[in-house]
Amino acid sequence: LKLLGEFGMSGPASLVAAAAISPPFNLIAGSLKLLRPPGLWYSRRFLLTLFAKVRAKRDLLEQLIDVDRALTARTLVEFDEHGTAPLNGFSSANDYYRRTSCGPFLTANRRPTLIIRAQDDPLMSSDDIHVETSAKSPALIGLFPRRGGHVGFAAAGGGLRFWAEEQAASFLAHHLDC
Repeated sequence: LKLLGEFGMSGPASLVAAAAISPPFNLIAGSLKLLRPPGLWYSRRFLLTLFAKVRAKRDLLEQLIDVDRALTARTLVEFDEHGTAPLNGFSSANDYYRRTSCGPFLTANRRPTLIIRAQDDPLMSSDDIHVETSAKSPALIGLFPRRGGHVGFAAAGGGLRFWAEEQAASFLAHHLDC
């Protein structure tokens, strides 16, 4: 979504339409949500996967970040402060969150874009959902159901179906004339 906003109508002509499921409009607000349950549980589990990746690439990363500080992070914010941010040229975790959040770029997007995000997403603040922005923009179609969690959106009925993926596929097929 950030890239689409940066593009406006420029960018590759082959980029006809887009769909985003559970996008983080405001990474600062999201990072604060990950400091409390249930986000804290998720962030601790996710940290374990990040630690494994850092350990596997330790020799390469030691030249770029303070690996020991990254590996002692107790939260994702701490990991981003000592790992993600410096590795990607940001001065801090907050600088990284501020400069990479997509919310400020939504109004500049001119490509048809479907945005699906549940109001009960346990990993993101419901305060940052851009209902008004999507309603005002002719390019944005916002679906913000009360329930759905974080990218879950399991559909009712027979078999295992995923509502968000069905919506995205239908939207993209319509815009791609499939």
